[in-house]
Amino acid sequence: MQQNSIQSLIEQYKENFDLINSEENYKWKAIKHFQENFDIEAPDFHANLKESLSKTKNLLGSGKYFPRRMIREFAAQKPEAVRTLFKDLYNEEKDIYQRILSFQASIDDVHAELKIGDNHYQDNRAVLVYLNLMYPDRYYLFKYQMFKTFLSKTSFVDFKPVAKDLITVRYFMDTCDNLKEIIKQDAGLLQMHRGRLTDKHYADLELNVLTQDFIYAIARHIDATQITIDIGTVFTLADV
Repeated sequence: MQQNSIQSLIEQYKENFDLINSEENYKWKAIKHFQENFDIEAPDFHANLKESLSKTKNLLGSGKYFPRRMIREFAAQKPEAVRTLFKDLYNEEKDIYQRILSFQASIDDVHAELKIGDNHYQDNRAVLVYLNLMYPDRYYLFKYQMFKTFLSKTSFVDFKPVAKDLITVRYFMDTCDNLKEIIKQDAGLLQMHRGRLTDKHYADLELNVLTQDFIYAIARHIDATQITIDIGTVFTLADV
């Protein structure tokens, strides 16, 4: 592994920490808000879901992307059906990828029945947001373009992401798991990270949100085009 290369990226992240944090700090607040408000058994599930997702900002809505708006509309018209979908999605006794597929297939049915808009936007990105909000120590916030750009800049793994494909999500989560082990070793970064979190933020003890934030920063905020990372000898991705 080219340890100096990954460390160079971490150093750039730390050098730009204040700017990055000013734009991305809301993610830890959004998770904290969800954790404090979400109740799968709430009598008014629509109202509860609406409030619980109210701090997610562009995690669930940006440009022509409206997953938050659509899931709230579905919950308003078919609250028990949507409640059941979330119960199944959050059932950790079932395979995660089957849960994602099942959630999306069932949303397809709800969307077809209600005939609201041309797109329900409950894609892999949106479903991973729901999972991360509920289990932030197990899952990561996912964006296809973020992951694609990160790999194009860093060559972190030899993989070409495919939009809408769950194999891409599997590679992303494996990548995050292994990158997190490297991030954990940087005491300076961990100190900076802890310093930005207050009682209004999710504590992020497992560093999953920090790991995603680092990936997003490389993709969006930091010019890493001249840096190549090779960690192929360090870990083996799960069979896909």
